[in-house]
Amino acid sequence: MPGFVVEEGFPLARFQNTIGSSNINNNFIVDLNNCGFTSPSTDHQNDHALDAVDQVAVTIQGEGIKLYDTTMQKCLNSWTTPPGTLFGQAAVYSPASGGESLNFTYALIDAGSDITKKEERKTVWMWKDAQNNEKIASSATRESKTFKQRIQAIHISPALRSNIILVNENGSIDLVSKDLDRFTANYKAEKKEHVLWSTVFVTSSSHVRPCCIPNSMVPANSTIVVTVCQSKESTKYTLKLYYINEERRSINIAVSTDLEPKYTPVSFTFDATLGILTVLESDGTWTVNNLTLKHRPSNKIAAYLEQRLKIHFKNYQIYDEKLGKIASMAPLADNFVALVAPRIARKGSKIYEHVLSIWDVKYGTLQAEQIIKPSEKQLYSENCIYQVNVLRNSHVAVTISSTIPKTDANKKSSKTVTDTKSIVTLFPYYNQPMSLMGAMNKMKATSSFLDINMNDLSDKSNIGLTRSGQGAVSRAVKFGTDDTHAFEDWTTKLRADQNSEEEVLRSLMDHSVSKKAFTVEFMKHVRKEEISLDEDLSTSSGSSDGKTLDDNRNLCTNVYNEFSGSKRKTRLSSQFVSLVASRIFATKLDKPDMSLWSPSIILYLMSQQQLRSGYIDGGLIKGLVERDAWYLVPAALKSVIDISEMDLVMLIKALVSLIDTEPSVWKDQFEIYLRSVIESPRNDIFMKQALKQLTVAELPVLLKTITQWLEGNCSKTETIKLSQSSDKLLENRNNIIEFTSNLLDVHFPMIILEPSLHETLVKLQMSLESLSNQVQDLEDLRGTLTPFERTLKLQKKHAIKKSGRKNKGSLANKNSNPLLANPKYGSEEGIPVYRVEMFSF
Repeated sequence: MPGFVVEEGFPLARFQNTIGSSNINNNFIVDLNNCGFTSPSTDHQNDHALDAVDQVAVTIQGEGIKLYDTTMQKCLNSWTTPPGTLFGQAAVYSPASGGESLNFTYALIDAGSDITKKEERKTVWMWKDAQNNEKIASSATRESKTFKQRIQAIHISPALRSNIILVNENGSIDLVSKDLDRFTANYKAEKKEHVLWSTVFVTSSSHVRPCCIPNSMVPANSTIVVTVCQSKESTKYTLKLYYINEERRSINIAVSTDLEPKYTPVSFTFDATLGILTVLESDGTWTVNNLTLKHRPSNKIAAYLEQRLKIHFKNYQIYDEKLGKIASMAPLADNFVALVAPRIARKGSKIYEHVLSIWDVKYGTLQAEQIIKPSEKQLYSENCIYQVNVLRNSHVAVTISSTIPKTDANKKSSKTVTDTKSIVTLFPYYNQPMSLMGAMNKMKATSSFLDINMNDLSDKSNIGLTRSGQGAVSRAVKFGTDDTHAFEDWTTKLRADQNSEEEVLRSLMDHSVSKKAFTVEFMKHVRKEEISLDEDLSTSSGSSDGKTLDDNRNLCTNVYNEFSGSKRKTRLSSQFVSLVASRIFATKLDKPDMSLWSPSIILYLMSQQQLRSGYIDGGLIKGLVERDAWYLVPAALKSVIDISEMDLVMLIKALVSLIDTEPSVWKDQFEIYLRSVIESPRNDIFMKQALKQLTVAELPVLLKTITQWLEGNCSKTETIKLSQSSDKLLENRNNIIEFTSNLLDVHFPMIILEPSLHETLVKLQMSLESLSNQVQDLEDLRGTLTPFERTLKLQKKHAIKKSGRKNKGSLANKNSNPLLANPKYGSEEGIPVYRVEMFSF
């Protein structure tokens, strides 16, 4: 199961506009912002504040601001501005919450026809409207306020209900009332510096969730302003954290520490939970830093910034000399960041493709990737600017804007304008918290991304995979052994394992090796006798009928059980398994290369629980389906733990298509493989997302098979009726019902609108009602049967104790060991029945 999944995107809006200026360096064309915050300290929120989760404010240079509902893909409201107006940042929309009745919209003006040079980035436009989006008569026009200092950004905080935050370019900070009428607090800059980037977060209580600033330093539910500044007198960068105390009406600097990027910073992200600051530089270097705070004497706080990761993004364009910063990054929860930037489509080419990639900041692995393919040809030009934002409804919003400067030479005074075309695309995503296993499963994709040659054994840059196998960590050290001797012994054995493995890999990776020699060499290394499975399968593969499929599947099941039952285990490194699997599942001219196809090796790796779907390009299931290796699919679903839900649904779609092409063979085989899919491990949330890939034409055979199972009319699989069920069959019945529930939840509207499915649904309903009645009848017998069940359990318990006493050995051995001298446990010692509950905070 993948740690992070990004689905295909869908367009939210398209914009085409002409900006009466060519000065858009380091600026955006179209950008968006989440609509306000939901206060963490308020349990009850009005409906309008909750609806704002699906709303975003889209800012279009030279046009205005639009409020969109991402669920309905509909524009709810708009605020127009004079032509030629340039915004300094994406507009900030603060919806009414709690007892408030007004929504506020703020726009920082960078330049405009009615804005003087002295007023640039000092003017803020504000609109007010009621909760029902009806304009207020007295404020139908915008309100304008000009401040003394140039403003870098406007921020709002859920902990500050009646104020907004203005971060100025010179490093000063102003806390201003929502209607911009009065100043609440102010921080004056201590020295000449320029603010490059800023953000705001609210500290949390340590009992709720962790925070990079403990409550002993700053109280919970406090607003913190984070800035990155550059000194005007030098090239030094500084990270600063400011604490806003609304009650005392003060803004104080909490901590400050230096940053040392080598090239021009393009984008920053900050995770307040762990204190992780990432910096993307113009040359493509991405650095992950961890911020640590400690107490110092005199009630001061010391800040330490430690570099954790440093990765160089090859073949990506991060910075352009004309356009300035074109790439963009945004933080996600659970230790992830999103990056959107153009990338060279293939080596040696000058064609760029738009790529959205998800990276984890804990291990530095590529978790997911989506190539964006807009329909507009103009968006495939090199002059594109990118913006990425993470929405609160589990969507990533990507904006791609193309710019074409033009000069109107027909008029007496030539004027340079910029034609722009933009598209906003939303990508649904879902993920699990980052883990070491999730990082290990993505090392192969990450190595390819970073141009690391995993097939070169002499390349020491292919880090991330244990080259020496389990022997590196599983060697036992005897007590009393000298440390120096133990270390030398451990390194000697480790070096021997490494040399042995590399020698075998050189033989297996030789391009001249034959299929038989490849299999013999592998089996010799794992100390297994050569079997004739490959020849038996290849001999019977010419006939395509149900009996052949059954024979091949049974043959593979017997070999799998023989391998898994063997007590002799050979430790293989993940690199060894990855290289062998890649060689077996190789492709040639985008078609499967069967020159080294070896089902016996695959079955051995499956039986030892060492094969992973991530080791194979495209996944294990796709590789087996492309090679018609259906005899290996049940074993793969049983033993490979990282098969994604998308792969399971892809397997279902392939099975349904085979029923249409070969009904005589697959009509009876379908339910066998479908049951293996349903009984394989899965995550219901991820499965619901994957089931969306099924079409109306693929639903009838699924629903019909499930109905037959529930009725007990299946020819190839065991019945699951309650009257003939064991614990295992009851568990299988629950898996089928959970799968059916997810399928109906996802496709309910489609099923209702398809008359051909109604008859099947009626049968399914009758089967479920019958099972429900049986469960109710058995529930009524619970009280009567409980004493008999308790008696049976006691008899089994006493029988186990009695057989255990017989096998304990002689009386002399019992007396020599007091732990074996007739011990008594539990209630026999007078200890009452108790239970243990564990709580994690």
